[in-house]
Amino acid sequence: MKVIKATALCLCIFLLAAEGQAQHKLLRKGLTTDGTIFFPRRTVLQDPLTDTDILNFALNLEYLEANFYSCAAFGKAIDQDLWGDNGMDPMGCKQAELTSGALAYAKAMAEDEIAHVRLLRQTLGSDAVDQPEIDIGAAFGAAADAAVGSTLSPSFSPYANDVSFFIGAFIFEDAGVTAYKGAAPLISNKGTPGVAAGVLAVEAYHGGAIRAKLIKASKQTIFPYESQVAAIIAAVSNLRASASGGDDDRGLIETSEQSQEAFVVAPGDKNAVAFSRTPSQVLEIVHLGAEKGGFFPQGTNGSLSPEPLSPAPPTDSSDSSCKVEEWALAILSIAVVAANLPGLAI
Repeated sequence: MKVIKATALCLCIFLLAAEGQAQHKLLRKGLTTDGTIFFPRRTVLQDPLTDTDILNFALNLEYLEANFYSCAAFGKAIDQDLWGDNGMDPMGCKQAELTSGALAYAKAMAEDEIAHVRLLRQTLGSDAVDQPEIDIGAAFGAAADAAVGSTLSPSFSPYANDVSFFIGAFIFEDAGVTAYKGAAPLISNKGTPGVAAGVLAVEAYHGGAIRAKLIKASKQTIFPYESQVAAIIAAVSNLRASASGGDDDRGLIETSEQSQEAFVVAPGDKNAVAFSRTPSQVLEIVHLGAEKGGFFPQGTNGSLSPEPLSPAPPTDSSDSSCKVEEWALAILSIAVVAANLPGLAI
């Protein structure tokens, strides 16, 4: 019996070590053993937040959105008088190849987001941060690669056509809504919530309009990636949820227990209340899981910034309390890893 237990223990340790190696390889790629995206967790370095901190954080996000829509619609960044004294020219700006209908959406949203930048700068006055370095070119390709867990060829561009433009817009709008929703309880000045709530409402209108366009195209296959729009959006939604570390995102289509499909027009919780995200969670999304990078290569301007990753705690190899019954769990875990390695191929 002792020989059997000893053999069982050795085999269990071997299996768990193999599982651990498989997990390590997946985590290096940004994946977990269930095939979802993984991002290391960070927190934001900050003193007690002031309204200025919160509005400047929002201003960074508005700089990003305003420049994306302005470039897509007009082929140029927002006017330099909105950048601040040391504001930076965004990278990757180009006019999108849009039909007249999609172009009308792009122009309307560009004007709204530019108005948001102007409003926040006026509200903040001399405390307004300058426009940071923004990447609205290659960062979209990096985000798409992270979402699908592979390198797309050619690299994804939101400027290629109507559907690609709306997919690019989808990345921002839901994140913007959750950012304002999360910031609202933190605001102390009686006049500031009205500004934030008004901007939140318009961002939500934008998000709904974009979802409506994507739902209409949900079964369309995107060339050359050979994947349907709904699948691409599901991958983006999973990426954002994993980056923020919570169940706070939804794609375009969900299937009920009765296998019936339903469109997700307004993403929210079980009470149909919009999701909230903290500044830390939003930074994880726009930095694509890095301390800085993604859509903000040098990070955002202002007092809110993510702290460096803490080193992972050492693994305690002294615990060998593995039981014979854990063989099956270890084998099952490895099977789950193997089954999910291919990921979503687009």
